[in-house]
Amino acid sequence: MESSDGEERGKDEEAEGADLMEVSDGEERGRDEEAEGADLMESSDGEERGKDEEAEEAEGTSTESRRCLRVTAVCLGLLCVLLLTAITVLCIKLNNLTVERDQLQPNCTSLAVERDQLQTSYTKLEFSYMEAVNERDQLKEKLRSADGNGEINHSVEAQGR
Repeated sequence: MESSDGEERGKDEEAEGADLMEVSDGEERGRDEEAEGADLMESSDGEERGKDEEAEEAEGTSTESRRCLRVTAVCLGLLCVLLLTAITVLCIKLNNLTVERDQLQPNCTSLAVERDQLQTSYTKLEFSYMEAVNERDQLKEKLRSADGNGEINHSVEAQGR
């Protein structure tokens, strides 16, 4: 949109630059001015005709400007609708995620409590295992150091395995 306006202005400026011509005394006059002067001289109602042409040009520029503004307004309107739609979709997704988080929060809390209970049970079980291993080792030492016959040692070792 803006680039076409800029291009039109650039073309107008180029056309004005091309329309200027050097006169013998060093002054510059536009070709359009000469043509308008010739048109005014040829017609009997010269000034009125020149004003009518200017009005038609201004009206054409005005129509183009209005059309350009209308296209710009439509594009901005569409962008606003698109932005509003995106915001609405994001708000709905955020709301859904908030509800899901609120539903999962109690589950997470109960899982944390269960994890702590399991950790405590594991620690107790590990302690009990270490006590049992120590007690077994002590019993084996007592049996070896005691005066007994080999039958008792074999039966105790068989039970330990």
